[in-house]
Amino acid sequence: MIDIQNLSFKIAGKTILDSVDVAFEKSSLNAIIGPSGAGKSTLLNLLMGLYKPSKGEILVNEIKLSSLKKNSRQKYRQNIGMVWQDFRLLPKKNVFENVKFALEVINFPKLEMEKAVLTALEKVGLSHQINAYPRELSGGEKQRCALARAIVHNPSILICDEPTGNLDLKNAREVIELLYKVNKNNTTVIIVTHNVDLLDNFNGQVFLLEDSRLKLI
Repeated sequence: MIDIQNLSFKIAGKTILDSVDVAFEKSSLNAIIGPSGAGKSTLLNLLMGLYKPSKGEILVNEIKLSSLKKNSRQKYRQNIGMVWQDFRLLPKKNVFENVKFALEVINFPKLEMEKAVLTALEKVGLSHQINAYPRELSGGEKQRCALARAIVHNPSILICDEPTGNLDLKNAREVIELLYKVNKNNTTVIIVTHNVDLLDNFNGQVFLLEDSRLKLI
């Protein structure tokens, strides 16, 4: 469970988030919407432990993020998968190598790597492009590869920052459907999006971040 308590964040004297109180239950599906510049990405960075709150606290499974030392903070991030709008694939590595790289940086057992990578690529429907390089992929395929990389280590939390922002409507909907499937594997999913049309029939909590406040809608 992720419990955000009276969270505020200021930078250069400007209030980005103010008195945010919200809980994301374990294995829940959540979407955060709001205007550009509202602080959605800032909130995700706080959840990742990349920023420290100006006030308040974030507890994950009753552990205060602010109390974590550097090594513990890095270990915490290893339980999180992250998907960005701009894919962030390594151009000189093929699909298999891009996904495998996510395991290499966390010292995943080498004998289990290949199976884990192939399983992740199968889950996102990208097994047929295993040897392709990012330049050879469509936008939708790039995001599928990025998603496979994010889930290859079976994270307990998946955070997605505008994962459909660079995709056409068809590919965007396919990515959202894949996120639903990830959630059904007992993964807490948090999606930030400006495209409310993608949330039709959304079977989860939807929050609006506006005027520095986050509220359930």
